[in-house]
Amino acid sequence: MSHINGLERTGIHPHVFQEYDFLIEKAEMHHSTIKLTTQLGEFSVKKTKMKPDQLDRMIEVLGYLDTQNFLVNQIVKNKFGDPYIPVKDGLVYVKKWVEGKHLKLNSHPHFLAAIMVMAKLHKLGLNFSPRNSSHYPSMNEIQILNTWKQRMIWIKKYHKQLKRKSGLTTFEHVLSTYIPFLKDWAEEAIEQLEQWVIEYHSIRDLRRTICHGNYHHRNLILHQEKIVVLDFHGVSYDTPVRDIAPFIRRYILNKENRTWAFEWLEAYQNIMPLNQAEKSLLAIFLLFPERMFSFIKKYEEKGKHGSEEHDLKKLQVRWAQMRELIWFIDQYLK
Repeated sequence: MSHINGLERTGIHPHVFQEYDFLIEKAEMHHSTIKLTTQLGEFSVKKTKMKPDQLDRMIEVLGYLDTQNFLVNQIVKNKFGDPYIPVKDGLVYVKKWVEGKHLKLNSHPHFLAAIMVMAKLHKLGLNFSPRNSSHYPSMNEIQILNTWKQRMIWIKKYHKQLKRKSGLTTFEHVLSTYIPFLKDWAEEAIEQLEQWVIEYHSIRDLRRTICHGNYHHRNLILHQEKIVVLDFHGVSYDTPVRDIAPFIRRYILNKENRTWAFEWLEAYQNIMPLNQAEKSLLAIFLLFPERMFSFIKKYEEKGKHGSEEHDLKKLQVRWAQMRELIWFIDQYLK
């Protein structure tokens, strides 16, 4: 966070703030968001490269959730009634500033509360009727299978390179022992998704709801002992699996805390029960080693520029999480 004396460092022309009749007393940068203190109160200002139709989707969803008394931060319209302002390199929108604390990483009570809020969001979303559902992104099994198969081609090629390479780094040596397992899990996930399509036809045939698209601890604020969900930039109208799978994949821990993920799923289903097709799809999504593949590819692309010790530690954490996911699937989703 940095204090700004003046607005030149915000990258936003002063005319934007004039459209809200703001008399600005202070402007501070919080990552990519500007906190404004004005005569009308505190506001957050965001410049985004989102396209207008994407921002319109977010506004539609936020409006619906507000009518359902779900805690979100609404966009503040300017004095002309516009929800956002086009600028040279994007769009600018304004919201009320929400004061609070982010959820604690690896805090079971916080994550349990977070998954329950997700379940409430999804349950409310079942009754959401978008003006045009075809404008909302949704998962497509053909595209997913193609992506997964491309990942498999890449990891096999990379594995061959490692086998031919002399003088492997410690990271590469450890990774080479993991890759055979990753390939087996990925191939099994692909095969299972193909079988799932035969049985259930299409992901688009499943019930659809509001999915946040980027539901993690940095987008959740504890405000007056309640969770406020932020940043609906990636909102979609899709199967709830779209949110659940990344949440469990990201936050599942080692075997000392292996019951946590089960408790999260149980708490979710007490509010928003999953049907068998959704459970099967969730298991398949968790089986595919997405985070491992993404991390390995980033390592390969950046070459020697990173910290070997840091990368190795991160690899081992991701590996431990993947092993726990396999255990979780076998115990609770089969």
